[in-house]
Amino acid sequence: MKWGPLIMRRDYPGLKFAECTCFYCKQPFHEDSKDLCLEWDHLNDNDGDNRLENMVWAHAICNEDKKTNFDWKNLAQDKLKENERWADKFDPEREQERGIRFNEGKQTSNEADVSVVIIKHCKQFLSQQLLPHSGNPPKRIEIPMKEAVECVTYLVQEEIGRGSHSAVQRHLESMSCSVAKDYERREVNGKQIIFRRTGQ
Repeated sequence: MKWGPLIMRRDYPGLKFAECTCFYCKQPFHEDSKDLCLEWDHLNDNDGDNRLENMVWAHAICNEDKKTNFDWKNLAQDKLKENERWADKFDPEREQERGIRFNEGKQTSNEADVSVVIIKHCKQFLSQQLLPHSGNPPKRIEIPMKEAVECVTYLVQEEIGRGSHSAVQRHLESMSCSVAKDYERREVNGKQIIFRRTGQ
């Protein structure tokens, strides 16, 4: 299925594929095991409903056991509702993945509202971490881009229930570009790191 990268972003943010676990039992997958290999599970048990919202990764045996495990059935129903809320957020990349034309020249009010919240949390997070306050030195002298993206995405989603990693990263990159006043971005050992700009 084509939803693999989006499943990773939604259910396993920041993890590598090898670190993913079964949605139901939370144990790792084993490709060489018939029972513990990865399968696509339809949360509503409708094999014809291949929406991204209806899909999770599960062990083959857990996929089968869910049919008679009412706790897991309830867990699946809750996850489907959660996924449907996640899918409601404005995500141009996902729209393109579905083959829907995305016109960048037409920014909806929804997108604009989300951008305002993302920018607010990006500024607050970087300021709290990298700038001095009330005569006190900064908490940190640097922060990895990956960590900043994960933290800000969490804060945004806590406030408004939506906000994608990719959108947050774009704003953080803008705030640490070559002409940005307060922050700069450097590559250190192959990783993007955000620093307070010298002289600030």
